[in-house]
Amino acid sequence: MESNPRRYCLIGYRACGKTTVARLLSRALGLEMFDTDEVIAAEEGRTIAEIFADSGEEYFRRKETEVLIRLLRRPGGCVLATGGGIPAREENRRAIRASGALSVLLTAQPRTILRRMTADARNDQTRPALTALPPEEEIRAMLDRRRGYYKELADLTLATDDKTPEELVHEILEARIP
Repeated sequence: MESNPRRYCLIGYRACGKTTVARLLSRALGLEMFDTDEVIAAEEGRTIAEIFADSGEEYFRRKETEVLIRLLRRPGGCVLATGGGIPAREENRRAIRASGALSVLLTAQPRTILRRMTADARNDQTRPALTALPPEEEIRAMLDRRRGYYKELADLTLATDDKTPEELVHEILEARIP
């Protein structure tokens, strides 16, 4: 398969399938794949939860912006699975738009998100609490807070609740987006 020079940014809330879909999409397109949270954790030598606990959310968000911009500036195409909060910062939305990346918003209902997070053994290390609310209330509150940012940036929106990652990749590949 020929290499595709396009950049793809998968955006959306936690546990909506960004990393899984990004891995499959990158294979289908022959592009490198990066998960911003995985890059940050590797560079920091600690989990996302440890970064939040030791250095705070603002430190993490600055690091997230730094990594996002660096990955978007790489030559050639790639597929990025972004952290759920990336679109909340105007600087990040500007960088994604300026890169010409196709932004794919993956969504899921709060109960689906909670079920997926509960089933993920790594959840406590990779998805620290963002509020003092109970998990499902936090999901609803954060979705409400971020919904506008996600929609503003999205070129394509796909609900993931009842679809396999392979079906989602097929929909992305079939989308007719300039």
